[in-house]
Amino acid sequence: MPEHRATSLWQLGRTLHAHYSRVVEDPLPQQWVGLINALHERDRLDQARHVGRDSHQQRLYERKLLIADRHIVDGERRTADQRARISRLRKSGLDTREAKRLLHKFEEILREMFRHRAMIVQQIREGR
Repeated sequence: MPEHRATSLWQLGRTLHAHYSRVVEDPLPQQWVGLINALHERDRLDQARHVGRDSHQQRLYERKLLIADRHIVDGERRTADQRARISRLRKSGLDTREAKRLLHKFEEILREMFRHRAMIVQQIREGR
């Protein structure tokens, strides 16, 4: 039994490594890039209307917000991929405990990403 578990963990590790190596290298889908650019342009125009704000600081927060949004999109994709992986493991009759633990970690990280994004939005609203 310990050999089977070690083999399953090794296979899971190899699969995760192969998948996430590709994910890191994959560019964002073109429609996401277009959306991000459109949001950035809208924010830039809004910024031009608020003359009293420090433009450098505003651009910094806009950039932080765009980065946070991209991280959230990536985190949501990883979480969905992990759910699909768990489903495949279950259908194959393999142990899903480690994969579920990893999913829970992904979900925790994703919640933190949303909290961080909310903090950035609050800072923008307060004009800090």
